[in-house]
Amino acid sequence: MKIRGNGKLLLTGEYVVLDGADALAIPTKWGQSLSVTELPHSSSPELHWIAKLADDTLWFECRFSLPNLEIVQTTDLEKAEVLHTLLLKGADLNPLFFSEMKSSLCETKLEFNKDWGLGSSSTLLHIIGEWAGVDAFTLLESSFKTSGYDVAIAAYDNPIIYKRVKGERTIKEVRFNPSFKEELAFVYLNQKQNTQTGVKAHYSSKPKNKALIDEISRITQLVVKTESLAEFERLLTEHEQLMASHLGLPTVKSRLFPEYGGLVKSLGTWGGDFVLITCHEEYQRYFQDRGYHLIIPFSEMIF
Repeated sequence: MKIRGNGKLLLTGEYVVLDGADALAIPTKWGQSLSVTELPHSSSPELHWIAKLADDTLWFECRFSLPNLEIVQTTDLEKAEVLHTLLLKGADLNPLFFSEMKSSLCETKLEFNKDWGLGSSSTLLHIIGEWAGVDAFTLLESSFKTSGYDVAIAAYDNPIIYKRVKGERTIKEVRFNPSFKEELAFVYLNQKQNTQTGVKAHYSSKPKNKALIDEISRITQLVVKTESLAEFERLLTEHEQLMASHLGLPTVKSRLFPEYGGLVKSLGTWGGDFVLITCHEEYQRYFQDRGYHLIIPFSEMIF
């Protein structure tokens, strides 16, 4: 059996998605898969978990006893404990699944560099939920405490507008295939951001701002509909300025690329992972000269 989930990028709504703003999330071509193979009968049944990176090297390995799911052996206790928490929650939600399980080999394969921030955790939640027949959002609530857009998009091959208000989620598939997509690209900022740490440091301590939520939701709806590159740039520049003002932080463009002629839009947690750019003249040379060599065209990243 094989299960797969898509990676994620958040084009609009970073931070304020936590407070009910409409957010535009898009799936990436790269994700994470889980293959499950039943092993020969054993007097001591176990769940043998092997996690591999995109280059097929070992990320970590763990053995759990069955059916109690205790950690027997691992190469990385921290990662094993996170996985252990998710499996125990899955067992709580669907006890028959694990109590009747025979010895099995579970092998996950990440399809993107683990430092890119495209959703190694959210895709794991999705594939465990699908495998165990439980709600991935309930698994999320027992572990990573994020808005859930990343878990939602793992199940979709099309962009979605995601909204969460008082624990209730609305997920709407949308068509976002702009005519100017060949003029869009993603630039990696050479460092991975921790989403939960970033939210706590920059956003959670500030009071909820309904006017900001409404403005970001308005921009999200307009971004989906626009077929004008100039309007797209204007809307996302406004988005950056609104968030910068609220967070009390400079935009990534003003901080790193002030003389660049096109759009530079933060994605997700500010300060790391990827930014979205519009491809102005000699854009590759511009970013590479400043040490940013990983530039991925929109059509290569997105379904």
